[in-house]
Amino acid sequence: MDVRGALAAAVLHALAAWGTNGTWSRGAHFVANSSVPDVGAPDHGSVNYEALGAGLAVTRAASYAVERRRGSMEAENAPPRGPEDLWDERRADSLRMRKAQPGSDGAVQLEVSGGYAAFRSGGSSTNVRYRVADDGRDVELPEVQWADWARNGTLLVATRSGQLETRTAGSWATAAQTVADLGHDAPAPTEAPPEARRWS
Repeated sequence: MDVRGALAAAVLHALAAWGTNGTWSRGAHFVANSSVPDVGAPDHGSVNYEALGAGLAVTRAASYAVERRRGSMEAENAPPRGPEDLWDERRADSLRMRKAQPGSDGAVQLEVSGGYAAFRSGGSSTNVRYRVADDGRDVELPEVQWADWARNGTLLVATRSGQLETRTAGSWATAAQTVADLGHDAPAPTEAPPEARRWS
């Protein structure tokens, strides 16, 4: 059971919902500026942005949209996006994204590649590839489905088997600590509590 399977154990209730023009949608994401309601008024429900303390911006169509918002940059010699590639899909398999470890002055970089990593649409996939470039030495991170740096420079990872781990310099490929093991959890849907049906 992967991490997304564990999250499916919760039954969510929409406080606000927006329609789309079809199956494919870029989606939206929260931003710190509460005066940025790019998506307009919801079709169902309402949003008090001031009480929420965040704005809601339309997501730009780009591979690794989440990674880009969290500070990752395209690696050197990345293939350029073609003018006919509206959804930035055609280069996803060959595009690599990099993010420097906090406090390393760029000497240590986390790199991700793979089409499924770019779009998170294929579930757990062997096409996802993470590695750490540490002073010129590449360390592969086998079985890692997602990874990112913590603010203190610790590497946070989620594995295909449902482990949430921290990793540190000298042992990027192995767990320093297992924070949670979700691999054996089974979904148990329950009704959302009343407080989940309103903005607090």
